[in-house]
Amino acid sequence: MMQKALLLKLLFVVTITPSFSQVKIRGNVIDQVNGKPVSFVNIGILNSGVGTISNDDGSFVVRIPTAHLKDTLIFSALGYKRRAIPISAISRNESITISLQEKIIYLKPVVVSIKKEKEVDFKLGNRHHYGRIIYADSVAAGSAIALLIENKHPSYYPDLTYPVFVEKALLKIHKNTVGEFKVRVRLLEVDSANSNLPGEDILHESVVVTSKIKKGWLTFDLSSYNLKIAQPGFYLMFEWIMEDKDRLALMDQYVQFKKQNPDKVSVDTSLVNGEKILVNSYHGFTAGTLFAASYAQYYLDRFTCYYRLNSFGEWKIAPAILTARIQLRNQPVFTPAPSSKSK
Repeated sequence: MMQKALLLKLLFVVTITPSFSQVKIRGNVIDQVNGKPVSFVNIGILNSGVGTISNDDGSFVVRIPTAHLKDTLIFSALGYKRRAIPISAISRNESITISLQEKIIYLKPVVVSIKKEKEVDFKLGNRHHYGRIIYADSVAAGSAIALLIENKHPSYYPDLTYPVFVEKALLKIHKNTVGEFKVRVRLLEVDSANSNLPGEDILHESVVVTSKIKKGWLTFDLSSYNLKIAQPGFYLMFEWIMEDKDRLALMDQYVQFKKQNPDKVSVDTSLVNGEKILVNSYHGFTAGTLFAASYAQYYLDRFTCYYRLNSFGEWKIAPAILTARIQLRNQPVFTPAPSSKSK
């Protein structure tokens, strides 16, 4: 019974009810040169509850509480220079257009040793699955979860030396109820100046995989980027990518379930690394694309995992460990990289 109760607690859905004391900003994000829409741009106010992601066509809607009207709205897309615009300078009565300038990424050449070593693959991360992970997307889009990748027990390779090259990332889907879904993979540095939280991007391409699988391992092939990891320790991050209409429809399912079954919704507390975390539990109900996870103390003690609730939300320690892995190789993969710039 204890195991079942723990399993049910791990569906953590944050629903944000629109407030009357907020301003709605609509617009489109485009490429500064060709005018084409930029998809899945992270938009929001740093370390706040305000954030969203642009749709596939570059359109977006962001809701700004009046308490944040003097703040700055950030637009960030992989492969583009970040833009920061004071909210006071944005027109609220008409749709706005935000143009982003492409950022040129100069890749360092891969040096090939004459004495070629035997190719060896290493899989790091958590492969165990004993529950379901946070689904935190709602009105404030851009929620994500990041697993710290380290070469230590229980996935330890004594012969692993750096640099290494990234082959693929793997994410386990616990359950998918929405049919086709999208997930973006990102690799982030460890921000040693900020409590070792997830930091800047290592992979400068927007890599989004579309799938219809109901459950199982989702694979992100990254071999063509010849991405080199120079030193130990980095984050493997996954973002839920949803259109506005789909995200709001999914949120409404949870709202309706709570209205119809108030006795089946509870707010519980999980203790992770001494920090109390509130967990909204919807007993007997799941909807959306749920990532697999391990909640046992054994994994909480051996892995580090953070989540955020929107594009620029504050990173918080997760109450479970994401079931995700990354496959590394000690030799570069010599297929041509798609580009040194994001598209």
